[in-house]
Amino acid sequence: MLRQRVKRFRTMLFAKPGGRYLPGFVFVWLLFLPAVSMAAPVTADQLARQADSLKLSEKRYWHTLLHYRPSWRGLRSLIDDPEFFLAENGKRRPDEELAATLGGFLEPVGADPDS
Repeated sequence: MLRQRVKRFRTMLFAKPGGRYLPGFVFVWLLFLPAVSMAAPVTADQLARQADSLKLSEKRYWHTLLHYRPSWRGLRSLIDDPEFFLAENGKRRPDEELAATLGGFLEPVGADPDS
């Protein structure tokens, strides 16, 4: 019974297109997995600098996500709840809100994750 299952698994594994390369791919993936996990940790400052260089806070997708609309004093979000924004001026400053959001990703979660 076990031999039949092993034989069926082998034929299934190697009969598919690209199946003969699957064991090699798994081996290479397992070989490089420790190298990826030992990568240097990223800081909030590095993320903020990269976001500034890419001008992510000026992108339409960021403005759409936080419902920013142009007003006579610049951009303003349609969201009125002050607890929604992580930055103090997040309602009017998409760049500050992006930096605070990126920093929030790296903060440790406390005992109450909803706070």
